[in-house]
Amino acid sequence: MTLCIIFTNIVVYKTNIHLKLHILNGNMYYIFALLSTRFFFRIFIIMSDTTYGIHTLNTEINISKIHTLHYLELKPGYYNDGESHDFWEMLYVISGGCTVTTATASYELQQEDLIFHKPNEFHSLYCSRDSYTIVFVTSFDCKSRIMRHFNDQCFSLPTELKGLLRKVISESRKVFSYSSTNGKNFSFSVRSDAPVGSEQLIRLYLEELLILLLQKKLLNLPEMREYLPKEQYDSHLVREIIRSLETNVYGQLNINEMIKGLHYGRSYIYSIFRASTGSGINDYYNGLKMEEAKKLFRESDMSVTDIAYKLNYSNPQYFCRVFKKYVHMTPLVYKNSLLS
Repeated sequence: MTLCIIFTNIVVYKTNIHLKLHILNGNMYYIFALLSTRFFFRIFIIMSDTTYGIHTLNTEINISKIHTLHYLELKPGYYNDGESHDFWEMLYVISGGCTVTTATASYELQQEDLIFHKPNEFHSLYCSRDSYTIVFVTSFDCKSRIMRHFNDQCFSLPTELKGLLRKVISESRKVFSYSSTNGKNFSFSVRSDAPVGSEQLIRLYLEELLILLLQKKLLNLPEMREYLPKEQYDSHLVREIIRSLETNVYGQLNINEMIKGLHYGRSYIYSIFRASTGSGINDYYNGLKMEEAKKLFRESDMSVTDIAYKLNYSNPQYFCRVFKKYVHMTPLVYKNSLLS
């Protein structure tokens, strides 16, 4: 074996010698130099036969473009008519609540919930009328096949990943300035004083967030919450409405307030309720009250006026008109028919 050592940049500091180390032919040479008291050099050479290979790192997720990065404060009752686009979108609810509807499902998002929309998926947004809703929305190009695991996904963001999302939001504020038209059409542009490297940090933080979410998803951790398909969720909404009506049969339910609490538009709630029951909400509610009135007539000796008041009708005459509409006879005739 031919041993070839090259010494360069020899620097003497009092009694120490610093030698530049060279790697020759893939071998590593460790050189130790000691300076004797007589200023003679004694050099010990140890050669390692270890060779070093090269490994190309695999890139699971690569975000190539950013289309939107918006931190939005949405007014109570805000809605959009829906959209679709050929890139990914991720929406995170910082505070408040909203309803997101796609072609196949509806999702009730609460604080700290996260939803993904795959490319070309139609989606619309409706916010609660009770308070402001603050959301962070980003959309991006990513052709990585592994992104398919985010299709139709909505879940609570794990606590340990919130810091990453805060970094994305923080960097986006340094890089971009925002504007909107009529509170619905949003755009952004790069700031002239954007810090160097901030755009790259946004991409890196987003990619890290997606990778860590994938690791959790593929391990089936409980944070990944599943949601009902649209048809099942509509049935769930109707059952919730009916439960509220039945619970308040002796009260005076404010139907408009109840609908607001469902975080859906009035017309949408009315349409799915009629499609499921064959009647409107007010008609259904009055029908429940009249069935309860018939039960009271059968099981008690209460007067027509007493039953009207018990069912929260302040005007007994109006109660009689409603009763006749649903039962096809007056309350008194119905009561007498039970006695006969």
